[in-house]
Amino acid sequence: MTTVRRKRKEHLPATCSQVKLPKSWCSGKKFISVIARLPDDKRDAITEMGFGGLLHLACRELRYELCSWIISNYDTAYHQLNMATGVVVPVIAQDVGNIMGIPCNGEEIVVHTRRDTSNRTYTISLLEQNLENLAIGDDFRKTFLIFACATLLAPNSKLEGIRDLWDTIWDDDVGVQENWSKFVLHYIEDGIREYQKNQPTYIRGCFIFLQLFYMTKFYLPSVTIDVTMALLAAWSDDLIKRRLSAEIATFGGYGHVHTQQLPESAAHSHAQAAGGQSSTSDDATDVVNVFIDSQAHICIVVLHVEDVQNVGTIATHSHLDIPTSSHKYKRTGRRIVKRLAICKSPFVAQCLKLFPKISHKDRLVADFALDEDADPSEVVCDMHGLFITRVELASLNGGRWVNNIIIGVMSRMLNANQPHPRRCHYFDPSFSVVLASLLPKARKEEILDRSRMFLQADIVGHDLFIPVCENNHWHLHVLNILAGRIEILSSLPLRRGNYISASTRQLSMALERALHAHGIHVNVEVSKLVHVQPDLVQQKNGYDCGIFALKYMKYWNGATLTQAVAEEKMHVYRLQMVVTLLLNEANNVRGNIIQACGL
Repeated sequence: MTTVRRKRKEHLPATCSQVKLPKSWCSGKKFISVIARLPDDKRDAITEMGFGGLLHLACRELRYELCSWIISNYDTAYHQLNMATGVVVPVIAQDVGNIMGIPCNGEEIVVHTRRDTSNRTYTISLLEQNLENLAIGDDFRKTFLIFACATLLAPNSKLEGIRDLWDTIWDDDVGVQENWSKFVLHYIEDGIREYQKNQPTYIRGCFIFLQLFYMTKFYLPSVTIDVTMALLAAWSDDLIKRRLSAEIATFGGYGHVHTQQLPESAAHSHAQAAGGQSSTSDDATDVVNVFIDSQAHICIVVLHVEDVQNVGTIATHSHLDIPTSSHKYKRTGRRIVKRLAICKSPFVAQCLKLFPKISHKDRLVADFALDEDADPSEVVCDMHGLFITRVELASLNGGRWVNNIIIGVMSRMLNANQPHPRRCHYFDPSFSVVLASLLPKARKEEILDRSRMFLQADIVGHDLFIPVCENNHWHLHVLNILAGRIEILSSLPLRRGNYISASTRQLSMALERALHAHGIHVNVEVSKLVHVQPDLVQQKNGYDCGIFALKYMKYWNGATLTQAVAEEKMHVYRLQMVVTLLLNEANNVRGNIIQACGL
């Protein structure tokens, strides 16, 4: 199979911003790569500072869906995580110290706000060079603290850290014991609190800690824990992925697992990979253990002491009823293996749990496309003059905002799939950006030049659908020619009482000027048409607006939706869109997809 990889040279103008963790949300890679190059004496110096736990970090990436769930269910007022089972789990500074292996006692860190301009220059590359070149001393120790904060413990959106914090570190006495665990916890809670209140583009903080906190506090039989090494070393990316996939396959989502308090020595725990040696002997009494073996089979090990005649079904807490044969058992273990669909993508596994009737073909295609460990630059859809890479397609995962590339390709696909004569025309989302940027005094030549790529004479007589992203929310601005009105199709209310927003009115005015400049609908005064927002099904979260917009585009006939759109089916809608894009006849790499999936 030929793998297609491309670097995107031009991006459509940015529209709906996904909620993003800091650029360093996956910078476990950055931290690990730099620290791994340090000689042993410098690593010893870091250990003497009390940060030796960070040297064992094995987790390079975060699981986006898990972090989104944690953000949504974290109560910053009471410092606790609210589980789906109704259980609340407190999060304290001691947890940060145990998991991250950093100091959790000492003086409280107070960040001093600098009023004058700092005369110091900080960049990540400069910090890397200093870590390698500086001799062991206070300057080296302060450089390490700043680098650790910028890339791991207290990152912000620009991977530059907090300049005031950096100055505070540099000005303080590095020999004074400070409570870094408490600082890290407060910083990440401030980031979550800010996001929950203001919905910024980025969320700041050490999300590696929250991911590992979830791993260590909540257990499944699929992963066993032995107390032999630091938690940061035990929980690798592969083990975390398998653990979360098993959880979703069992419960259909996060937050349903039970808490289990670790012993005092849990700060030096070891996670034994599933499928390894079990700590339970063959002579154990009445033990039912479920784990994932190295061949990714779900295995149920049943151990009995007494003779058992005609064993019926074995019920595990994953609610799998597996019949056994009628044999006698005496102090022996029988391993019953049932091949189940173990998905590479946690999102696909969750969809299968929620919607068991998803076809085998759709599962294979979606699981291939949304595999988080595959090459993110690989092109999985190339049609109608646009292409989609894996990393761009990943916005169709559950809990994510659909990006403008997906909206653009879907718009072109809807145009190509319409029967003739076409009733509608679906614009690329960048058209709304162009319209919004037209100044009231713009001349006709400028309007023609900037809108020429979007407006052609063959759209005359069609209803015009314009995808718009305003305040991080996707909706549609529809010019209904036959009804003589502008329809605002949105999964959230956009009206201000009996009035439309000023930006909506300005968009209609700009559309009118662009159409008239090209000689299209010159008799229609778009800006003076009545603007209505039909009563449509509404979203119940902050990220499904793009899916609703795509469904409105497909099913709106000028009066109503020709097919019902159900909010509770958003997950399966997302999976179906992945399959539709990849298996579309116009997809130039469709053959590669079919071959890779073995279809």
